[in-house]
Amino acid sequence: MTSTTSAPTRSRPRPLWLVATAVAVVAAAAIWGYAVPREVVCPAIYPAPYPCTQEHRVGTGVLWTVVLAIAYAVALAVTLTVGRQRRPLAAAAVVVLVLCAVVAYTVVLSSTGYVL
Repeated sequence: MTSTTSAPTRSRPRPLWLVATAVAVVAAAAIWGYAVPREVVCPAIYPAPYPCTQEHRVGTGVLWTVVLAIAYAVALAVTLTVGRQRRPLAAAAVVVLVLCAVVAYTVVLSSTGYVL
């Protein structure tokens, strides 16, 4: 009779590039699904002041989406190349991406008037 034993499986930590991808996708979805189409309260004058237009919010959303895409590309490049040997460097790149995502969402949300 032979007995087979299997080695215990180790749960590998999720690769940081998956975390970076999730952060970028959630931030882009938050910018375009929640922050851009918000209604704003502006002074009741005609024409409305420059920052009180929907076009300004869309322009700000486009700008910060590009910034977020660049930060994601840098974080992805770091985690897939140098970050394999230097794990703290890869983690720092993902932390910078998270901070960029928070700033991008906040800036787009507050780019026009008072948000309802």
